[in-house]
Parts: sequence; structure tokens; C-alpha cells
Amino acid sequence: MAESAVSPSGQSNGPINNRPNSKLGLRSLVTVVSTIILVATEFIALGVAAGWAVAGLLELGNAFEYVLMTAFGLIGLWATVRFARGAWRLEAEHQHT
Repeated sequence: MAESAVSPSGQSNGPINNRPNSKLGLRSLVTVVSTIILVATEFIALGVAAGWAVAGLLELGNAFEYVLMTAFGLIGLWATVRFARGAWRLEAEHQHT
């Protein structure tokens, strides 16, 4: 059952929403997007380079090199999405404190 906020006059203001408003100011939006782009570049480049290095060290050939580069690049993409969600959530919470 949802709780309702009650104004000082005793009237109900509807259900309480514990989630912060997800709207960001322009400065925060630019900061979050810039950070996400920087982190995405780092994570994906790290994944592709790791796949290239592992395939080179193990002398797996070009086909496996591309497979490993793709697999590690996708892991980097997953890490970027996780980071972006967390950064967006934390910046939205910071706006309302």
C-alpha cells in the first residue's frame, strides 16, 4: 500500500515518490555525457587491445584474434552501460540534495 503525503492543512498530496526526479541541469548533463564518452572509449579500447594481445601471445591466428577482440570489446561495452547507468543515477540524486 502506498503512503500519501499530507499537507499541513490535512489534505492528501498523493502517493510519496521516493525516486528523485531524473531531470538534470545543463551543466550536469554535459558532465555526465562527457564522462560516459571518456569511459566508453577507455573500456572498449581496453577490451579490443586485450583481445588482440591474448590472441597474439597464444598465436591463435587472425580469425580467433577478431573473435577475442569482439568478445572483449562487448565486455567493455557492457561495463560502459553499467557505468553510465550508475553515473546518471548518482548525478540525478546529487541534483536533489
